[in-house]
Amino acid sequence: GAMLIHGYDPVNPDDLNWHYRIQDIHFPGRHQPEATLEKWFGREISKRGGKAIKFTPTGWVGAPDRLVLIPGGRLVFVEFKAYGERPRPLQERRHQELRELGFEVRVVDREEEGLAILEEFFGDEVCTP
Repeated sequence: GAMLIHGYDPVNPDDLNWHYRIQDIHFPGRHQPEATLEKWFGREISKRGGKAIKFTPTGWVGAPDRLVLIPGGRLVFVEFKAYGERPRPLQERRHQELRELGFEVRVVDREEEGLAILEEFFGDEVCTP
């Protein structure tokens, strides 16, 4: 196979994912793109009997990405962001509104945060993405 130097694949220079591999080299641990993280988290919730429902309410812009239903009647809103990103001001406002109503809202921008939430909800060991 071709040698992989800093994530750049000389055999496939048009590979649009190469910058994620560079990121893996520059940061400790693995930082998944937002969509990958969201899909992985949803699968892990489903495997444990919960549901991670895509939450896109009409007329309520800035709502968290997923409505996570945990067996036993627990409901948590989860916002997924790219590594190092924080919610936009409107999203922060929505999160605050939900918290004021007594709901839990979590923001996940890295694998470690997703793992911590899964461990807290289900108290078990979790496979990484």
